[in-house]
Amino acid sequence: RSFAYILALSILICPSVFAKGIKLGLGFDYAPIAKVKYVRNSELNFEIFDNLIWQGKATYDFGNFSAGALFDYLSKTIHPQDYLTTDLSVWGIGACADYGYNMTESGHAQLVGGIETGYARLHDKSGESSVSDGSLWAAGVAGLRFMIVKNLWLETDYKLSWMEFGPISVREKKYDLSGSSLKLALDYQL
Repeated sequence: RSFAYILALSILICPSVFAKGIKLGLGFDYAPIAKVKYVRNSELNFEIFDNLIWQGKATYDFGNFSAGALFDYLSKTIHPQDYLTTDLSVWGIGACADYGYNMTESGHAQLVGGIETGYARLHDKSGESSVSDGSLWAAGVAGLRFMIVKNLWLETDYKLSWMEFGPISVREKKYDLSGSSLKLALDYQL
């Protein structure tokens, strides 16, 4: 019971520490390379370059700590061989949390560290055939967050993630989207 009194008193005395509100964010990850591996014939392996993964998120801000949900989407047409076109799409839904350490007294510049985790679904349409697979994924994020104008934040991060699909299809193909990426996002605090 005394804990409840201390918490209530803390919220009254220091409201800026608690419940800053909701942030909505939109951004993208630039992942330079994704790999496609064939289990039975490694000579067919190839890489997919210049991948943009769009991300929308909604977080609740508890001062320097925030947590919430996110949605990722990647859509790309690739040509693994001259005669073949593959339409590839990946969507994911998950949870995220981060902590921003204030670099200035105003709190308008922060060092950010966080995690993302969730479930993703890959859809591969090559010619007439279509296959899909699901995977859990996880990522660590580190970077900088700056206030541009009141309630609008710009975040740039380095992201290290693990996400692998497969083997799928008759040819036992694996999609490996693990690795490093650069993330750029705008967050608006409601």
